[in-house]
Amino acid sequence: QETIAADGNTVVKIYYDRNTHKVTYTDGVDDEEVFADQVNENIRYGATTPAFVGTPTRTGYKFTGWNPKVAATVTSNVTYVAQWEQSQFGVTYQYAGEVPENAPAVPGSQKATYNDQVTVAATPSLDGYTFTGWKSEDVSVDQDGKFTMPAKNVTFTGTWAKRNDLSYTVHYYWKGTTEKVHEDKVVPNKTYGEEVTEK
Repeated sequence: QETIAADGNTVVKIYYDRNTHKVTYTDGVDDEEVFADQVNENIRYGATTPAFVGTPTRTGYKFTGWNPKVAATVTSNVTYVAQWEQSQFGVTYQYAGEVPENAPAVPGSQKATYNDQVTVAATPSLDGYTFTGWKSEDVSVDQDGKFTMPAKNVTFTGTWAKRNDLSYTVHYYWKGTTEKVHEDKVVPNKTYGEEVTEK
């Protein structure tokens, strides 16, 4: 309050307090806490919007920004919600060790989203060989041949081994006839491709 001066030069000064607001950053995830809310209070109208401290990260997801887009200045109470996109990772297959020349081609690589249920490729087969199965140190495969996709690439490796449980039968005949001169002989536990000699 001012008294009017006689000379008419009275100056009245009025001061206003700028409104203050709250700026909140939240992870936007209902069933887990990715990061604790960052709350900035008592921010004056028109002040520069406080930045999020740190880098938003979430396992298996890529941070894509805030909703709404962060304004340059503060004009009201506002909550910025983190936006996430599920990341995809690769599943690849490879042979190890000695690979038969005519072995089936390895299954093609594929992409899978984090936490997806993925089915392991079918086991290949080849006459004369056994296949050890697709094995990986990256995941655990259940009895149904499925695994949960982790937040990383997954590699499956398989090996081939010649069968060593084969047998052959020797028939003994008089030369030029079908008359047997000896009982047949079965020779077990032979390896595929092994050379044998009979007398």
